[in-house]
Amino acid sequence: ARQLAKQESKWLLVNVQDDTVFASLRLNRDTWNDDFVQNLVTSGFVFWQIYIASDSCKKFCSLYQLDTSKLPITCVLDPLTGQKVVEWPDYIEPHAMAEKLSDFACLNPPGAAVRPVAPKPPPSRELTEDEELAAAIAASMEQQTDDDMGHDVKVLPQGAPTVHDDLPPPVAAVPRLPDEPAGTIS
Repeated sequence: ARQLAKQESKWLLVNVQDDTVFASLRLNRDTWNDDFVQNLVTSGFVFWQIYIASDSCKKFCSLYQLDTSKLPITCVLDPLTGQKVVEWPDYIEPHAMAEKLSDFACLNPPGAAVRPVAPKPPPSRELTEDEELAAAIAASMEQQTDDDMGHDVKVLPQGAPTVHDDLPPPVAAVPRLPDEPAGTIS
């Protein structure tokens, strides 16, 4: 069924049944026999109905962690990835099933199977002025070759110890400003 859904570019609609549960019998009698529901199913889905007594159904329920106390269960699978997209437990009236299938088909057109979402990169934080300056210097240094510089240059991160940590910081020479003229304010 999954292979057929892939080939036809349709969603896989799986219905898990228990023929000893009256809700399963009602779903077959009322919902799946409804003309409108049948048209919706054939237009956008490949329908696969399985019974809880079968080994394939037990494997399916285990794989998709279905609560078999809520049978019947209807779910939609992405045929490309096998991912369960939606799950509807218990009996569903024909008009409600038609609404669910119609809404699903409108939001997820055939062939638009769900792809696993790539993890989002962590949000970037704003760099401080010092970090921007260090990054710019590092990028500039990478562009220059050793021949241009005549020797190896290493850019150390801010706060990293250097050979001259024992020296006092250099004092910048500041020119002396002229004194204000002496005078009287009238």
